[in-house]
Amino acid sequence: DPVVHQIIIHGMRNNDIRVRVLSRNTSGELTTLDKLIDYIAAEEAGSSEASDLLSDANLIGGIRRKSSYTQQKHKCKHCGDSKHTPINSPEDRKKHCKAWAKVCNNCK
Repeated sequence: DPVVHQIIIHGMRNNDIRVRVLSRNTSGELTTLDKLIDYIAAEEAGSSEASDLLSDANLIGGIRRKSSYTQQKHKCKHCGDSKHTPINSPEDRKKHCKAWAKVCNNCK
């Protein structure tokens, strides 16, 4: 039985879960094969769900969407397109912004 425990633990792919399993196994919490398998299954399910929550495609299971503020934060204040460079400095805007050196319709 201890040999089977070790084979299962050392055959795991996820190192983070393996470390937690080894810690609990060493402390005597996972004394039976059933407890070991149940614990590993719970850890893997939790890890899988956590990675789903963190992925960009499924932010909190698709409940949260990018706010309009977040979307606007990444736009050029002058032409409305996405920022031309991460800094969006005057030099960058001069090279890339279609609104550079133009007067807006409201200001005419």
